[in-house]
Amino acid sequence: MNIYSVKAKFNEYESNINICLEGRTELEICKKLFGFLTDPETITLNYATYGTLMQATDCGTERFPVLVKATDFLTTKKAHLLDMYFEFYDEYMEDPEEIDASDVHVALTQGYFYHPLSGETIANFSNYIYPVFRPSAELKLYRQAVRQGVE
Repeated sequence: MNIYSVKAKFNEYESNINICLEGRTELEICKKLFGFLTDPETITLNYATYGTLMQATDCGTERFPVLVKATDFLTTKKAHLLDMYFEFYDEYMEDPEEIDASDVHVALTQGYFYHPLSGETIANFSNYIYPVFRPSAELKLYRQAVRQGVE
């Protein structure tokens, strides 16, 4: 993908946000996230939590469900800026451990989760599993184009 097609793709993403989310509560936050993620000042951001995104959009806890809807949209092919991952972290670990989304799905539907390192069943596993976001391949290409001075 050349630099100009990357720029065209992001113009399409921005248009999709405006068209697909018109009249919906998540439009404003989604536009703020788009601006935040494509801003040259955040070009080195490679990891974000909901907390990071709440700060970036000045979203209070009362609007958290709207932020979730906005981030969901930014993980779709209509505006693919983010990829969602899950991490497990407890008080015995130095660093979080990435876990498969399928493991999270099984845990939520069947009610049990195995510790990713010890294999032990974890009670209250939802207290230890966190969604995190990383730039999509498309966002990485866009940022590379920005670094090369083409905007």
